[in-house]
Amino acid sequence: MIKTEDLSYKYEDGTIALNDINIDLEKGKCIGLIGANGSGKSTLFLNMMGILKPSKGFIKFKGKRLKYRKKDLREYRKKVGIVFQDPEKQIFYSRVFDDIAFSLRNLNYREKEVKKRVDKSLQMVGGKDLEKKVVHFLSYGQKKRVAIAGSLVMDQEVLLLDEPTSGLDPKMTSQMKAIINELKRDKKLLISSHDMDFIYEICDYIYILKNGEILKEGFSKDIFIQNDILKEAFLETPWLVKVHQTMNIPLYKSEKEFLEKENKKEVQI
Repeated sequence: MIKTEDLSYKYEDGTIALNDINIDLEKGKCIGLIGANGSGKSTLFLNMMGILKPSKGFIKFKGKRLKYRKKDLREYRKKVGIVFQDPEKQIFYSRVFDDIAFSLRNLNYREKEVKKRVDKSLQMVGGKDLEKKVVHFLSYGQKKRVAIAGSLVMDQEVLLLDEPTSGLDPKMTSQMKAIINELKRDKKLLISSHDMDFIYEICDYIYILKNGEILKEGFSKDIFIQNDILKEAFLETPWLVKVHQTMNIPLYKSEKEFLEKENKKEVQI
């Protein structure tokens, strides 16, 4: 799908933001990109979207190198989308329906098809009731859902999610997990987050960035039991892993699995 090969990026002032990054989105269905602030996550996302151009190395999509001509980028972004951490960066219209419909109308889709796609996208994020609302009056979590719907409306194959749970309360975080679990069924996802509990539960493969380089990569359960690596990257150990390590119980993937299995043990006893 998407691969980066020896990708490096240097800012105009000479600062090296990324150095020889090799990432392959075929290694998992939902991949986590984690690291402390300043590790290069956002810069990598911008490179993978073609917004920034690598100083060295390249990006491949379905085996072909990404080209930076306007026409090629336009076609690429029909297949690959991004949802930024701050939904305000992606919402431009005052009315929810018009904002989500923007990209389709810009490509001259018939209004019947526009309506069909907007309805489907809002349903996918549990936001059908937001369709006629004014964006200004939406909560932060609602705006996040509208921003995701704005990408889903293009029916893209790959979606990059930058801090999808940032600023959300527990209820909205739970709803976001449900949305992402639904998206994983037919889309390739790359997610960055500082919430290690969320990443551990939702992602199957992990890349850890530190100072613009890949410190470690591997399957989620293999990565998160390595306390020394997490500590080196200034990251927290997920609570389910801590419970596993300190209480000598199985390593569960989710809170739901943990409660179901442990409660079943108590009943049997």
